[in-house]
Amino acid sequence: MKAIALAIALLCGSAQAGMYGSRASFLLKGFGQPWMTLSYLSDDVSEEWRTAMEGTLLNLGDTHIYLYSRNEDPRVGYVTPRDNWEGRLEYLNSIGLRPVMWLMADDSPSLAKLSLPEHAEHNKMIVQKYDSLIDHYVIGLEVDEYWTPDQVNALIENIKLHTDKPIGVHLTPATPLQYAANADVIYFQTGFGLTPEQFREKVRAILSATSQPVIVSEYHLDSTSAEAKHLGDIACALGAIGTGNGRTKTLCGQSKSPVPQAEGSTAIAIGILAIAIGATVYMQNNYTSVRTSNDEGLGARYDTDGTVFLTYKLRW
Repeated sequence: MKAIALAIALLCGSAQAGMYGSRASFLLKGFGQPWMTLSYLSDDVSEEWRTAMEGTLLNLGDTHIYLYSRNEDPRVGYVTPRDNWEGRLEYLNSIGLRPVMWLMADDSPSLAKLSLPEHAEHNKMIVQKYDSLIDHYVIGLEVDEYWTPDQVNALIENIKLHTDKPIGVHLTPATPLQYAANADVIYFQTGFGLTPEQFREKVRAILSATSQPVIVSEYHLDSTSAEAKHLGDIACALGAIGTGNGRTKTLCGQSKSPVPQAEGSTAIAIGILAIAIGATVYMQNNYTSVRTSNDEGLGARYDTDGTVFLTYKLRW
């Protein structure tokens, strides 16, 4: 089964960076193989796999999806930039899953051996082709396994020449903060198998150690589990601006009005459109949408950044 969403931006602007309040579930141990959202752009996964993954994430209330821009670990799936990525990224945005692009994979030794200029060129290419469709970036997964702090900070400084979107850094649970000197956000990995109190201590420690915003991104292998969601809720209560392995809370570092307020002329326009096409209005965490059907048909979406999209979704 294939899904295509044709989106036409009616107002100026594109998907704006929205890391505050971000909600993702990138590890899904019970999902099947592969079980990470990072595999979404891989040549090795099917359209059925992507559709199932999208549905799982939306049912969990996610607002963001973590994607690799390249990877060679066969357990995750081979990833390299393809001509159809623009359509895939447009579609993810149209259903309310903002892409977060992870620019380097771990367990990819030949990629790790590439020179810094080669990595910088890859990052620049991704920005030039897809920046308007990407919410923000992470320079790499567990970068302290294969790069030095100077290398990471140089790569972050370089990509900032080409985009004003936030750049995150993800580290091993040791969290050497010298790697994050130039980063806009820390993607924090606590490690697995922690009790709630141990988890609290780790999150409190990182929040006390840095003034940078922290997304607690890796703490459980199955983001759908009650244990994972409980830990995610704890992270939000302690001051994290987002989570990557599940939670139940909507508010997590963002304003207390995360759903765009459809008022005045906007409310009238949405109401007229809904009546005209016999549609239903759906209020989500980061957008309001009007759709004739969850599966296919004409629709529209009004984002928190003020952007309006017309969409038409076909399945066959």
